[in-house]
Amino acid sequence: MIFNAVGGVLVAAIGAIVLFVADSITFAITAGLFFLLTLPAGSYVPNENKAKTGGEKIKNYMKDLKEGFSIVFHSLLAVFLFGSIICNFALGASMAILPSFADQKGGAGVYGLLLAAESTGVLLGSLSATWVGRFKVGHFSIIAFALGALCWVSAALVPWSSVSIFLFGMAWIPIGATNVLLGAVKQSVIPVHVLGRVSSVTYSMSAVAMPIGSILGGYLASLFGSIIIFAVAGSGLLLISIVWTVHPKLRKLPESKDMTSSTFNLAFSEKRESIN
Repeated sequence: MIFNAVGGVLVAAIGAIVLFVADSITFAITAGLFFLLTLPAGSYVPNENKAKTGGEKIKNYMKDLKEGFSIVFHSLLAVFLFGSIICNFALGASMAILPSFADQKGGAGVYGLLLAAESTGVLLGSLSATWVGRFKVGHFSIIAFALGALCWVSAALVPWSSVSIFLFGMAWIPIGATNVLLGAVKQSVIPVHVLGRVSSVTYSMSAVAMPIGSILGGYLASLFGSIIIFAVAGSGLLLISIVWTVHPKLRKLPESKDMTSSTFNLAFSEKRESIN
C-alpha cells in the first residue's frame, strides 16, 4: 500500500507515460536478478502411499469445495461474503471509471492523487485495526461502512478536486480497518483444518465481483456519466451498513476476542476446532 501511494504521487508529479517506462525498466531488472539466482539441486522421493490418480485428486477437490460452500452458506459467513462481493463490485466499478472521473476533476494529476489517497486510506485503516478491535464488531462495522459511503459519495459530488481527493482517502480508512478486523475474526473462529476450503470459496466469489463491476461501471458511465456512477459505487457501502443494521445477529456481534464458532452458527464443536 505504501508503494501504491507513492506511485499515485509520481503519476501526479511526472506523468503516467514516464512511470510506465520506469515500470518496464524495473521489471527488466527484476527478471535479470531472478536469472542470476542459482538454487542447489534437491532430491525428491515420492511417497507411494500418498500417490493419487488424477481422478482421485479431482474427486477430493470437489468434495472439499462442496464442504467449503456448505460451511459458508449455512452460517453468518454468507453475509460476510455478501459484504465482500459488494465491496469488490464497487471497487471494480470505481477503478474502471476513475481515469474519466479524475479527468473531470482536473486531469492525470488528480488521478494519481486519488490513487495515492486510496492507498493511504487503506494503510491508515489497516494500522488502526488493533485499536478498533476494542469495539463491538457489529456496531463498528455499521458505523464504518456508513461513514465510508458518506465520504465516497461526497467525494464524487463536491466541486473542488482537493476536497474530493481528501474525502476519497477518508472513505478508505474505515474500509481498511474493517477488512483487517473481519479477516482476523474469520481466521480466529474457523477451524484450521477447513480454513483453506472456506477461504477459497469466499475469496473466489468476492474476486469474481471485481471484473463484473468494472464492466458494468464502464458501460453505465458511458450512459450516465462517471460522476454519477462513481457516487453510486460508493453508496454500495451504505447497503452493507443497512444489511448489518437490519440483521439482528450481525448487529449484536461482540468484540472480536469474544467470538467463537458458535457466534457464526458454524457447525463445529470446540473440540473439533482444536484439531491440527
